[in-house]
Amino acid sequence: MINANLLVKANDDMRAQHWQSAAQHYIDYLPLCPDILCSSVLFNLAYCLQRVPQLRLDDNKVAVCSWELSHNPAGRAVTLAEAYATQGQPVDIIGCLFIRWGGTLWPPISNLPFSLHTFQVSEENHFIEQAIEFVLHHPYQRVHLSKPRLPNLVLGCLYEWIWGADIVVDIDDEELGFSQSTETEGWDALQRQGISLPELKNLHNGRWTRLSVAECLRWPVISVSNPALQARYGGHLLPHVRDEKKFYYNPQRYQRSRKALNVAAEQKVVMFCGTPRRHKGLLETARAIAQLQRSDVVFMIVGEFDDPTLKQELLSIKDVEYRFLANQDYFSLPDVLAAADVCVLMQSSDSMVAEYQLPAKMVDAIGLGISVLAQVTPATEFLAAAKVVVPVTESDLVAQLAATLQRSEAQRCHDIERQQAYFQDHLSLGSLDSLNEMWPSLPQSYRPRLSEACRKWLENPSLETLLNWHAQKERVTHR
Repeated sequence: MINANLLVKANDDMRAQHWQSAAQHYIDYLPLCPDILCSSVLFNLAYCLQRVPQLRLDDNKVAVCSWELSHNPAGRAVTLAEAYATQGQPVDIIGCLFIRWGGTLWPPISNLPFSLHTFQVSEENHFIEQAIEFVLHHPYQRVHLSKPRLPNLVLGCLYEWIWGADIVVDIDDEELGFSQSTETEGWDALQRQGISLPELKNLHNGRWTRLSVAECLRWPVISVSNPALQARYGGHLLPHVRDEKKFYYNPQRYQRSRKALNVAAEQKVVMFCGTPRRHKGLLETARAIAQLQRSDVVFMIVGEFDDPTLKQELLSIKDVEYRFLANQDYFSLPDVLAAADVCVLMQSSDSMVAEYQLPAKMVDAIGLGISVLAQVTPATEFLAAAKVVVPVTESDLVAQLAATLQRSEAQRCHDIERQQAYFQDHLSLGSLDSLNEMWPSLPQSYRPRLSEACRKWLENPSLETLLNWHAQKERVTHR
């Protein structure tokens, strides 16, 4: 009876054009709905939401959408949100929490200063229905998709089809490097070959990623994090910028941070911060430190291991003093990193992921005046050219590390000044051009956008139909 009363109230309010109360009744009814796919409840809710005055979609708010907020993909979404907020634009972060990664917000971003809207994905075969319900509950006119993965492809399509939203796709890694292939697979190509879609599981992997990269490129506007990705995909360059009010060098801060971490005045800290993975060169760094035969060097690794065997291999390397720290809060992290003397990033030369990756922690280190030794890749060679990182290879890492640790104080200060100047001009939040330049013209007045085709699809949704609709767009060359 309660169920029926809610639905009757919702329908009565809708007929009376009481859009706000009708929408609320539909929202209250959704968890109780006996067959959400065979009813018109979702359509009615969307119809009402589009007509609620407080939710008219002609405002300037941007939703930064992360395909996964339970682990490190969330970091780029926070960077994008900070960039918008710095330019005075209202911004929310939205996205998924997959059970396979814990199903809760990634601890380093637990204290976000942004509004956050998420949904937990425990059964991936129900992802489409969950995504529809989420999009209907959270309307936006502008959505910036952080990474071209399948969850974001679906959410982007839904925002465009249901709400008429404008979409920008952000590419900050070569996602194909995680997909066991170097080539995309577009939906139209799969259809021509008679290849069926996989089951709705492992949405982060394999063919789903290859399909998503191809289909996300149909949207006309993309942003990229580094010149290597820009050369590959085009688009607007939007590096891993950092807040210059938090990322800066100060001698007193250096001393305070070291004291808080129980680092002795005579000790030198070689730091790695991030998700420790094999392609990031931690083993090579540890072996180089061992060869130095210096008792005053500490290898500090900040971040949780998702591969326990890697940690065991590190510990098997003798003559290295390790300090392991857990993941740090995103906003207090600079005070931890500030204790470091050197940051070593030996990105693997045979990894597609590393080839196109600008490590965010490289930017962090530059901002904090930490010497960066890096195996240069196409994604990072612009920093080597600017002389704010020291190019190294595995063969000369020991010599370069020894030379960096033995610098005079005058040379160290000179290097820090050069880094700080470059950071302010190119990698700080304040160095960004207006993000508005990325967006196409938005409608200036409220217009309901839900089409009859979308209404019919909401009553019996399928991924194939959504992809068929999306594939009607022309592929574009991004500039």
